[in-house]
Amino acid sequence: MTIKITALLIFTVAPLFAVCSAAVPTPATVDQLAWLSGCWASAAGEPGSEEHWMQPAAGTMLGMNRFVRQGQTVAFEFMRIYEDAKSLHQLT
Repeated sequence: MTIKITALLIFTVAPLFAVCSAAVPTPATVDQLAWLSGCWASAAGEPGSEEHWMQPAAGTMLGMNRFVRQGQTVAFEFMRIYEDAKSLHQLT
């Protein structure tokens, strides 16, 4: 009977130790998106259609864009990417 209980405990508890010892991925940071900073424009877009991103600072990146069609601004957007203890978030 003791062997059965010991075996049951080993097969029940051992997988839990494997899960606990697995590497926990580190959360993504805004600094990893530094490549996004600068001015972005499509070669096929109309002049004035562009997107700008600021360098990461204090866990935040700010961006803005403008869409031009037939010489008129038809849409614009202000964006924020920020980090918390768990992941990255984007607000537009």
